[in-house]
Amino acid sequence: MCTSDFIMEIKEIDRQNPRGFMATGIIKKGKVFLGDFLEIVGINNILKTHIAFIEKINNDSEDKNSLIISNSAQCGENVRLLLTNSRNDAICVGQIISTPKKIRPHKKFVAEISLLNNITFCLSEDYSFNANISFSEISEATATFCLLDNMQNSISSFCVTIEMDVPLAIGVNLNFEIYKWNEKIGVGNVIKIVE
Repeated sequence: MCTSDFIMEIKEIDRQNPRGFMATGIIKKGKVFLGDFLEIVGINNILKTHIAFIEKINNDSEDKNSLIISNSAQCGENVRLLLTNSRNDAICVGQIISTPKKIRPHKKFVAEISLLNNITFCLSEDYSFNANISFSEISEATATFCLLDNMQNSISSFCVTIEMDVPLAIGVNLNFEIYKWNEKIGVGNVIKIVE
C-alpha cells in the first residue's frame, strides 16, 4: 500500500505499451508498491490509475539505460511506472502522480519563502510583488506574493500569501523556486492551502 504522501512528477511518457503507458520521473515523496491505486493530477481532470509494473533506473551503473524490475520504489529514486486504467491521450508531461485525494490543483496558498542574500527589490504599498513560481522545470505560473507582515520570521525569510494565475497540482510541504527577471531570487515551501 502506498504511503500517505506519495508524489511523483511525470517527466517523460511512453505510450507504446498496449497495457497502458510508462511514466518516468523521480519520486519526490513517499513510497509506492506494485498494485497501488493512485491519481494523476494537474492540467486536466483528476484521473484514477493503477501501477502494473515498476522499473527503477539504475543511475549507478555504467550503462545509464540499466533498469531494475521491482515491487516497490521510494523517495529519491528515478523510476518508470506502467500505469493502467487511464486514457493515454489525457496524460501529459508535468502532471503529478499521487496518493488519492492528497494533492489537488490550487491557485492560492500560504508559504514560507527565503530570498537569496543579494536580492533587493521594492514592495508595493500593499507589501506585494509579482514573480514567477516553479514547482519543477515544467510546472510554472506567474504569481502575486503578499507579505503577511505579522508573520515575518527574519530579514530574508517571510510568510506570504501566493496567488497564481493558473491552478497547479500542489500540496502542503511541497517546495518551489521563485524567479524574477529570469533569475532565481528565492525558494519556498507550501504551509497551507487557501483555495
